[in-house]
Amino acid sequence: MIKPAAYTYRLTEEGDLYLGGAIPEYESPELYPHYVHRDSVLRVIALPGTRVPKRALSGYPDLRVAVLSDAVSIACEAFFDCPSLAAIQLSARTVSVAPDAFSACPRLFCIDYVGARDELDFTMREVLLPLEYMVIRTLPDPKGTVAEGKLGTAEWTLSEDGVLTVFGGDVPDLGRLSRSPFHAVLESIRHVVIGEGVGRVGKRAFYGLPALCALSVVGDTEIAPFAFASCHQLTSIDLFCATSRLGLCALAGVGVRELMLPPSLRRIPDGLLQSAYALQTLVLPLLPAVAEAPFLDHCSALATVKLLAAEADERALGAALFLPKQVKVACYDPATDRKAEAYEAFLDAERAIRTAAASYGVARQAQDIARSHIEAITPLIDAAEREHLILERARFAPDMQENITLHERMPFKKRAKLMKQREKERKEELGETEKRTEQSYRRLTEKLDAFYSDLKSAADACKQEAADLEAAKKQIADAEATVDGLFPLDGMHRARAAALHEGIAGFTAALPPDIMPNALLAVSEYKMLVEFHRFADLRDSLSRAVLLLDECRTPDADPKKGEPRVPPCILVAGGDPETDRSTAACIDALRRAGAIVDFVKPDARTWDDVSYDALLLCDGEAQQTAYGGFFHGLRLDDVRARRDSTLFSAFFLYGKPIMGIGRGAQQINLYLAGTMRWNLNHDERDVHAAREDGKPRVHSITVAPDNALSEMYGLGELPLRVLSDHTSAIRTLGRELVPIAKAKDGVIEAFVHRRVPLIGVQFALDRMLSEAPRGFVYPAPAVDDGMTLFSAFVDLACRVREHPPVLGTADRYSDKKKKRK
Repeated sequence: MIKPAAYTYRLTEEGDLYLGGAIPEYESPELYPHYVHRDSVLRVIALPGTRVPKRALSGYPDLRVAVLSDAVSIACEAFFDCPSLAAIQLSARTVSVAPDAFSACPRLFCIDYVGARDELDFTMREVLLPLEYMVIRTLPDPKGTVAEGKLGTAEWTLSEDGVLTVFGGDVPDLGRLSRSPFHAVLESIRHVVIGEGVGRVGKRAFYGLPALCALSVVGDTEIAPFAFASCHQLTSIDLFCATSRLGLCALAGVGVRELMLPPSLRRIPDGLLQSAYALQTLVLPLLPAVAEAPFLDHCSALATVKLLAAEADERALGAALFLPKQVKVACYDPATDRKAEAYEAFLDAERAIRTAAASYGVARQAQDIARSHIEAITPLIDAAEREHLILERARFAPDMQENITLHERMPFKKRAKLMKQREKERKEELGETEKRTEQSYRRLTEKLDAFYSDLKSAADACKQEAADLEAAKKQIADAEATVDGLFPLDGMHRARAAALHEGIAGFTAALPPDIMPNALLAVSEYKMLVEFHRFADLRDSLSRAVLLLDECRTPDADPKKGEPRVPPCILVAGGDPETDRSTAACIDALRRAGAIVDFVKPDARTWDDVSYDALLLCDGEAQQTAYGGFFHGLRLDDVRARRDSTLFSAFFLYGKPIMGIGRGAQQINLYLAGTMRWNLNHDERDVHAAREDGKPRVHSITVAPDNALSEMYGLGELPLRVLSDHTSAIRTLGRELVPIAKAKDGVIEAFVHRRVPLIGVQFALDRMLSEAPRGFVYPAPAVDDGMTLFSAFVDLACRVREHPPVLGTADRYSDKKKKRK
């Protein structure tokens, strides 16, 4: 039997209390030896093998962080009544945690788990049950190792899914990526995990990783200056609560939208988040935090700084942290918020969604049942009409006597007998005809009764569906209002709200409640029409009912799924639609394609709302000085260029569809470090520039096979006739852009991105909406008005919203090219 280590403790000047060994259990917290230092303890760190007994750290007023990843067990009420405790860190080595170990800790909001989420759910289920409202951060679960090696004294492994795990030593300073030990696999690194045992990550160790999307730092690791700077695709950063040392510009230029600084951080270095253009919300869980110098320069999208406090002096805090003037300071205090109310509100909203979903299914089924009668009723109407005509002819047939051939020598009695027999046969035949006619009437009436009954049931179901849908929308609004102002990184609330909106979106295009009553009215007189043999009027009433039932189906329905398609919401960036012809034409085309369109005002300085499904950058005049010469850089001299830069960065980082037309395509190329030729030569202007009368040129372009344009128009390598009106052209394409169409003189006319759903067209697609060249798709004589590409972009926005791409996925263009070979 292994004897547990002796109990030890050590308190540093910075307020870190290190506990080790098997702490003896006392009846009262005051009896523990470390209790006398309780007013000085800011962070508790459990050493390997530590067992935390009952009430061992109870009543510590300023305790903020508990790093318990090396603790073996945590007894009941071990951290009872710690009013400032905000975050804890656990791991699989923590064998047992009592359900009430952290009771009466009102500000506790974050659990960091050194392991995969599945392990956390399995081992900590009882502990997490009352803490479902928390921010819970875990590590990825790597699948298979494809590479490994040494990095200074540390070791690293790379998994099949792009997770680079560094552990067991210090990472040295690196001058450039070409000297990195994992230089050969740079494009494969999607997620970096700085694991346990790493005391320091050196300068520029991961500077500018091209495909890095996520970062997780587990231990008390020092992040040296510029360690993760210029990782523009880095959109997810989890600095676990043990992290306490960050260096100069360590996260400068990252693409994260929301960031929580670690609760253990006591000093914010100079330029920490400089040029993080996508950053909207910054969370400072604990105060005071000392800022040495401005650390949020060029964070133009930053709008809110959240504090874990009941109240704060905004002016003093803004001065102490060098916050920009436009940033709003908000306080979040879990001790007084409405977490329980929010939890119940979301439960109510989910119940309402399920009710609406059930009503939606019942209504759709009822409509299908009612619609299924139509095919059976039509032949019954034809049969009833046919039997009715036969009966009428039988009733008004000529006298049977005229059909009897009278023989001159036939006796009178015999002739009378024959006539009587014929009359009897005629009456029997007429009776059979009347019986068949009555049966056909009865079958038709029974079917119409069933149709009317099912139609009425469908109307009631649609009415109930509309009521349940409105109730669900109200419940969602109430739930969102309840959590308004809560912690911005509360992943559970945010995910649940997104799921609720996604669930309700599929029902919004359901049957309007006023159509079914009209369908009922159309067939309400069916009994009278059958009784008076007005079969033509009966067919007309059924036709009206069919048309009304067909209105139940959304015109934009996806034929593959057979469900209504919720229109995408597309943001258009261009000029003023009232005066700018290009912007107005693009907005009108998108609306005709079935999209909901919003546009950015020309004087808007920043606009980074990526709640839209797609972004369209319109045409316009592009000046060389607006972009700082041939390169994009950070020198944007006009308002529209700066606005479009912010927009493009936000949508690009979230992997949402983007289309650029003319100037918009040039902007995309510049944003991705491409270069431009601002003045075409005389021969090129004769092909691409507008004529002297201002009308665009018509010329042909060659489209490469197996790409977006060739698939839309069904082309192989056939030329495409387009309109052109530009005096500048692309010199070199930006990062990961692929040309898909060129003019005869080599000017690039269209390109796509290898991984992101992005397309740029240089030709004047907006002018083709009203001035389409004849024979647009050569040699077909038809005239294409440019709507094909707009419709395809709207369909792309719908598909991407339903199945969002994962940033850093494989090169789709190369895969397609390999398959073609």
